[in-house]
Amino acid sequence: MVWRHTGLARIAAALATVAALLVVAGCKRDIYAVNEANPFYQAGLEARQAGRYEEAAKEFRSCVYYSPTSYKAHLQLAVLYDDHLDDPAAALVHYRRCLEGAADPSIQAQASAALERAELRLYESLAPRYAPAMPAPVVQTPPTAITPAATVAGVAPPVPVPAEAIPVEAIPPTTPGDPSPATEPPPGTVAQVEPVPAETPLERPDRSEFLRSRILATHTIASGDTLEKLAKQYYGDSSKWPFIYNANRDTLTAANKLRIGQKIRIPSLERPR
Repeated sequence: MVWRHTGLARIAAALATVAALLVVAGCKRDIYAVNEANPFYQAGLEARQAGRYEEAAKEFRSCVYYSPTSYKAHLQLAVLYDDHLDDPAAALVHYRRCLEGAADPSIQAQASAALERAELRLYESLAPRYAPAMPAPVVQTPPTAITPAATVAGVAPPVPVPAEAIPVEAIPPTTPGDPSPATEPPPGTVAQVEPVPAETPLERPDRSEFLRSRILATHTIASGDTLEKLAKQYYGDSSKWPFIYNANRDTLTAANKLRIGQKIRIPSLERPR
């Protein structure tokens, strides 16, 4: 009887071990899931909606670490770095990763436009640091009297001959088309150098100009509205909220700051023909 109970206990312990291994294996499979199926992606969405942007970036980085093909996580990271963490260089990396993995033409078009804006931001931040230095101003020095070497050696300098004393035959005739002799500046003068004009800074285009011309609808914000809900309502995919945000950056200071009664644009995601 004791042997029978001992055998049953061993079987129960073995089954519990197998169940635990299956749970662990299931958890490991989850972290390799793509986009919304990944637990890190969902945690990143919750942190971003709560305004915890550093935490959200950490969760999305974990998502792309275990699931590099999660292009939506790359897009979320790019928007965080571009709009909230002030790191356009990191935004460029994740915009490009999104373009490499996204098969949706609308996402590719929007990510390409956002990539160009991030490149321009990075250029504007680096241009002042690496701008060429202005040329040094030319210092005018008064001419100094130079004693002829012949006088120093004790030899009288040559006496200048008046122009009237030179015979006409000694002056070579000039013909039309001959270049005029170069006029040399007086001794002791310094040639003037024209300053190089400063490079005109590149004007930054309107951030929402690309999307304003392709509006699908205009939505009035009501109580409980979020960009994720609007993306789900109009596109059927809540992860496409950055496209709505990019189309309204001229009126939205942040993705989670919506005012009741505010009118926002819903851009079309169709590729322009």
